[in-house]
Amino acid sequence: MTDELPADDAALIHAGRRALRELPDAPEWRVLQAEAIWRPLPAQAAPLLARVLAVLSFDSWVSPAPALRGAPAKDSRQLLFAAADHDIDLRLASADGAWTIEGQVLGPDASGKVEIGREGDARPQVTPLDELGAFRCSGLAPGTVRVVLILASVRIELPALQLGANVRDG
Repeated sequence: MTDELPADDAALIHAGRRALRELPDAPEWRVLQAEAIWRPLPAQAAPLLARVLAVLSFDSWVSPAPALRGAPAKDSRQLLFAAADHDIDLRLASADGAWTIEGQVLGPDASGKVEIGREGDARPQVTPLDELGAFRCSGLAPGTVRVVLILASVRIELPALQLGANVRDG
């Protein structure tokens, strides 16, 4: 038995080697595409949150509040908002020129955080909601602030709030 290939096979191998030398390289885009097949998939991005705008349903400065403990203080205010399946109770109060916003989110899955900042503020004040959906942000300067609640599946944006201006004064 010999190790020589039949003439037809040897000619076929020779023709194959010659073709390999004469073939141009694959285009770069095709090489990158082939390499991409073997790369690990990127981590999944966080799911998009539904954006909901809250609607004001009660304002203690506009609507008369029930007189249970006397007249409300001039520098305090209660606001109630409705947003999708959630209700938001906010209380604004002033002490020594600084403002405090306390609130509670009522509704399903009221866990998350609240962001309070000025218009265009790159770093708003972030406060987590407690187990009852409540939060407290203090030391806020007078002016217009934006309040955004970020829950598990929804982002609730409240209308701009004016701290330090009393609409009852005209």
